[in-house]
Amino acid sequence: MKHIIIFIFLLFPGFQLRAQIIKFTSLHPPNVWIKTKYFNGYGKGYWLLEKTDSLGRVVEEKSYQKKVLTGKYLYTCNDHNDLILRVSVYDFNNPGRKDTLENKYSYRGDIITRLVWQINAITRLYELKAQHDSVLKYLQTDYADTALTRVTDSTEKYTELTYSNGLLIKKKEINGKQDSTTTQFEYFPDGRLKRRVINRDPEPALKAVYLGSPGADDQSWYYEFDKKGRVIRMYNIVNGKTYLRKTYSYRKVK
Repeated sequence: MKHIIIFIFLLFPGFQLRAQIIKFTSLHPPNVWIKTKYFNGYGKGYWLLEKTDSLGRVVEEKSYQKKVLTGKYLYTCNDHNDLILRVSVYDFNNPGRKDTLENKYSYRGDIITRLVWQINAITRLYELKAQHDSVLKYLQTDYADTALTRVTDSTEKYTELTYSNGLLIKKKEINGKQDSTTTQFEYFPDGRLKRRVINRDPEPALKAVYLGSPGADDQSWYYEFDKKGRVIRMYNIVNGKTYLRKTYSYRKVK
């Protein structure tokens, strides 16, 4: 009997609620407002307004559906440029609710050795268990409290990250003793994502189906730039077809 893996991609422009053990370098221009419009499955009429600081890090984000504000978030990073705080100032679906996401890090040099990711009573702990050159292996444990006492899933989950020249080139997620998902990344010389390929072990007896937006386990991206070298359009190549996904415009922060 065959099963179908379904990936649903709908646009919720707010920050994805994930723990940040993946190191990255911001490619945003400094001290600007960035307006991003979405196309081809990202949701009609959705757009995003982001404010960057002097280092190009996003410190404020507003999401809209046409002229309606759907969300507002404030971000704080540490000296390692890792996110430590995300405050939900406004959420259209929960206007009276204020959520705060907090990341607490421990480091050895610039390497994250421990991360406690918390939002409300949900906590996720990442601990560095092995390192070989540029390969880092983290153990993930999920808790139902902030005191790290009530484990919600006893399955051993590992995330293995491989870097080259400061860029993540492979992410392997291991769930228990059998299942794993490996994602490989390729980049343009400026560090922007060029291609992403996902492989699953064991290989599922089905073809992945992406709903809500064009997608595939093997897909590519390319970009168009203005005279200042800033991205103004981002395209996605899926199964040989090219889709305009985002357009960008910029104005200086006053």
